[in-house]
Amino acid sequence: MKCPVGTCFSRSNGTIQFPAHDFNHGHSISLKELVRPNGTLQSWACFVCYHHVMAHSLSKIILHVVFSTKDRENSITDSLRPRVHAYLAQVVRSLGCEVHILGGVADHVHLAVDFPRTITVADFLKKIKGSSSKWIKEQGPEHQKFAWQVGYGAFSVSASHKAKLIQYIANQEEHHRKESFQDEFRKLIKKYGIVVDETYLWD
Repeated sequence: MKCPVGTCFSRSNGTIQFPAHDFNHGHSISLKELVRPNGTLQSWACFVCYHHVMAHSLSKIILHVVFSTKDRENSITDSLRPRVHAYLAQVVRSLGCEVHILGGVADHVHLAVDFPRTITVADFLKKIKGSSSKWIKEQGPEHQKFAWQVGYGAFSVSASHKAKLIQYIANQEEHHRKESFQDEFRKLIKKYGIVVDETYLWD
């Protein structure tokens, strides 16, 4: 990327013209666009780098997200579960994520998603849990006390292991005939080398 310092010129209409051979492709910008929020003037090179290089930033982050109902209550009944998963998928997609699969049983859910670079993990979980909890409570008087646990697990997964993760989540009902959510979660955090105090793990 060539930095053509000294080759731009100002116009009488208050814009700056960049030469056609630079990385702004001969475009012009308003002088006002170079003013920072604090009133100082940024260089045109910084402006172009931010708006034309950062605009092409790329990421590929596959996340395995797990969280349970409050106190691991079996609140997500067989009849409610498909609708909960469908609603969660809708919310997740609205946040810019590609959903590979959603699954789980009566006391917890698993998600495999391509995670965007436009939101933090904490904000992502806050939005999907808050929205879905409100929606579940609206599904009938028997769900008025529904709540998710405060915490969650979010683990990065390599692209080469994505298919295995999808299969694992798809087989949740069979898997949990033999193992509780707590034992499953302990294995996950051990696999990722996370050391935790279980006093606060299940809140």
